[in-house]
Amino acid sequence: MLAISQAYNAVNFLHWTPSESGPLVTGFGNLTFSDCDFSTAASVNQIIAAIKAKVTLDLPVFAFSLDASKAFFSTTPAPKIVDPADILSWQINQSQDEKFQEVMDSYHFPFATDLEMFLNIHIPKAIKKSIIESTRQYKGEVRFVSIGIFSAENCARYCFKAGALNSYIVWRMGKYNIDQLLIIEDNALQAYFSVRRSPDAVKLIEIYGNKELAEEVAGEIEKYLRGDLTGFSSAERVFVYQADHKYLDVRKVIEAALDNVTLLNPLKVLHSEHPGKINYYKTSYLAETGLIFRGLDV
Repeated sequence: MLAISQAYNAVNFLHWTPSESGPLVTGFGNLTFSDCDFSTAASVNQIIAAIKAKVTLDLPVFAFSLDASKAFFSTTPAPKIVDPADILSWQINQSQDEKFQEVMDSYHFPFATDLEMFLNIHIPKAIKKSIIESTRQYKGEVRFVSIGIFSAENCARYCFKAGALNSYIVWRMGKYNIDQLLIIEDNALQAYFSVRRSPDAVKLIEIYGNKELAEEVAGEIEKYLRGDLTGFSSAERVFVYQADHKYLDVRKVIEAALDNVTLLNPLKVLHSEHPGKINYYKTSYLAETGLIFRGLDV
């Protein structure tokens, strides 16, 4: 199975095959393109062909994770007294014109029940069409399509058993000190938000879901930057990774030895066909291939 994740102008990949001891990694890495365009089959073909030159594609089953810049996000109120299907249908009719529905596929994910809200992720139909058309050339099956940090949440859930925790945070450290975070409580989404880090401060950029909890987490990150944090109290565990390949920021977080912070990288828990010295900080971008482990007991 081949997971392909896009982050900025890089495409990351991880390939594994079944074995007696579970998923066996047979290849991983990253490739840089001048333009990571998924809107045409030709562009996706170029990406798959470049990866196929690096790994042997035994079983053509694919999972794709797109950079959040490829999608649009919105929320929909969902009062408990109203059927969710009815409220989502109403929102589409009220706030989206026919042209929007013609070019976008919309997916709806519930926040925690008490928030009475859905997170909507809108992905261009052209991207989905291009992915399907290109993988057909390999007689392949597209198992999953997701967005970066949401795929990484699957890495935490299935590779690091996060689903057994009462609460956890997935922290994506990004380029230009702009980070994305997910907060999960009782296996339900509380918040998805982004922040901008400066040397000793954090500014919230965009929040979907529980604003108060997002502000609390942002405040704890600010305490970490100032050297005043021993561990996060807002969640049982924080899983952190770096989306680009510079990795110094995520190394600083782990080397700060905070009580409940874990580096998120599937290579830390998977068997590899070619075991050797791996820089887990540098390869933590592979967290965003995590969707391919969905439903597996790794």
